[in-house]
Amino acid sequence: MPTKFTFNDVAKNIIKETISSAIFIDDHALENFKTKNSKYKKENDRTINLFNDFKENQCLIHPFKFTKKGWKKDKKFYLKNKDLLILDWQLVKEDHSEALNILDEAVSEKSLHFICIYTQENQDAVKNEINKYFLGKLSESEKEDIRKFLNGTDLDDYWLLEKNHSDWEEFIKTIEPTCLITSFAKLRTALSSDELSHSKHSNLGFFKKSSDDDITFYIGHTIIKIFEKDLVSGTELYNSFLSSFLGEKNIFLSLMGLEMRNRFREN
Repeated sequence: MPTKFTFNDVAKNIIKETISSAIFIDDHALENFKTKNSKYKKENDRTINLFNDFKENQCLIHPFKFTKKGWKKDKKFYLKNKDLLILDWQLVKEDHSEALNILDEAVSEKSLHFICIYTQENQDAVKNEINKYFLGKLSESEKEDIRKFLNGTDLDDYWLLEKNHSDWEEFIKTIEPTCLITSFAKLRTALSSDELSHSKHSNLGFFKKSSDDDITFYIGHTIIKIFEKDLVSGTELYNSFLSSFLGEKNIFLSLMGLEMRNRFREN
């Protein structure tokens, strides 16, 4: 009697087949053919565990020990034809600009549909920083218009809204429909005295939050998840991506697209 597969079984197999080549970027990753560093035993073990974990799922993972020079020189090589990126959020201590720049490059890759950002920091803080990077871009004239609009108000009150999404939504309802303050990210940019960097893909249509959970969002054709550093594994990632796909409205079209891609890749 032929084996019966549930819809979830089929969906999981499609995702597993889709993720066959991955890049793992960490400033302490253990690169292929390199000697272990006893100073970073935990980080080296993480690389080996990830390699073995993904190997069991028929996925070849390429570890890259991040350096600014190495990334700048070979970034096209590292991202080419990859299906999954596992990215350390803390590549340069507390500076996240390098991770954001890599994320910006990665979402431009046609083959790369899955990204995992792993971190020791608060996941909401990571999410907010990514929000600002992709949705906070303003021209100088737009910044000036927002500052004029808020002139004479207690700006400190608005900073508190970042911690409470419902309060921010209530604030949006009180302002003119034509006002430029369409997101907290844009408000932060307008009020900041610093020169903030933003994505080259800064537009609302390119960035979508997931209705599935608070640590998942979509940038272009790529689904991105934020994980705690010590909880990243192949099994956890596959199950988490599957859960998000099952929660999509257009799941059949998404899975059909991935399955067609898998079949074309075989030929």
